Amino acid sequence: MTFLKTFLQHTDDIERYLRDNEHPNDLVRLCKTLNQEDAIQKLSESPIFYYRFINKDRKLWNITQEPFYNFFVDQAWEEDTPYPSPSEVQAWLKKL
Repeated sequence: MTFLKTFLQHTDDIERYLRDNEHPNDLVRLCKTLNQEDAIQKLSESPIFYYRFINKDRKLWNITQEPFYNFFVDQAWEEDTPYPSPSEVQAWLKKL
């Protein structure tokens, strides 16, 4: 499933900002046991989308636009709502 590989590539190196139980690799392992639709739904609900990362230019990281390893984080924090939205993430994953 190409979308799983791309999800991992786009979240590479994000784990240093996450709790141990929020690692993208664990989520992808679970998603490999699901059908494509359910896996995309599960990925779009990942805890990583409740984190915000901005660079020195105040640009907010968006998984659908740029891999995390290319994004130079200046600040990171948690929010109560996901960004990008689950529907935006799902649309992106379905195109892969």
